[in-house]
Amino acid sequence: DDINVQLQRSAQKYNFITPRDFLDFINHFIGLVSEKRAELHEQQAHFDDGLQKLKETGQEVTELQAGLASKEVELTQKNNDASARFGQMTTGQREAEE
Repeated sequence: DDINVQLQRSAQKYNFITPRDFLDFINHFIGLVSEKRAELHEQQAHFDDGLQKLKETGQEVTELQAGLASKEVELTQKNNDASARFGQMTTGQREAEE
């Protein structure tokens, strides 16, 4: 109301708000609320999708780590077998050279 008084003093006009103006204001406000709500739902869906991806990736990492552990055991065993065979070959070569 103070703004109306200032406007009346400076411009010698009075700002009337009609019921139609008020209804337009309310409709505009409702539209803004709906728009912002839709944006928030969109962001929430985006965050939910990202969180789901992170959970899936975490599960995949866990599975890959389990597979890696079993492969490491196999690799260690095969390295030991290869070392033993290399040792046998080296021993066989020495015996053959003598």
